[in-house]
Amino acid sequence: MATILIVDDEPMQIRLLRAIMEETDHRLLEATGGQQALDVMAQQSCDLIITDCDMPGMNGLELAQRVLAYQPDFPILFLTGAMSDDRQLAIEAMGCQGITKPYSPLRLLALVNQLLS
Repeated sequence: MATILIVDDEPMQIRLLRAIMEETDHRLLEATGGQQALDVMAQQSCDLIITDCDMPGMNGLELAQRVLAYQPDFPILFLTGAMSDDRQLAIEAMGCQGITKPYSPLRLLALVNQLLS
């Protein structure tokens, strides 16, 4: 069982991810933004972050940069409404994965399993 931190500023997206992930044995934590995610991680150990790219304040890419500065191999899965070439390159340069909304629940679960293995 892994602990997965879901980071999204839209409550509906968090509920959707929870619904998809409840089929697994993973423990789920939530944050509504980048800074809150860092606060959660300071208090609880996590194995994976699933984060939206576009959030007010600290966005998903900035969150990833901060996490990876301390844990270079930490697995992060980005969710985005639009995957531009620049965004894809930035995600790949960090050694992370990205998936475009709307996404297949099976594809999401496959990426989660891949990142946790």
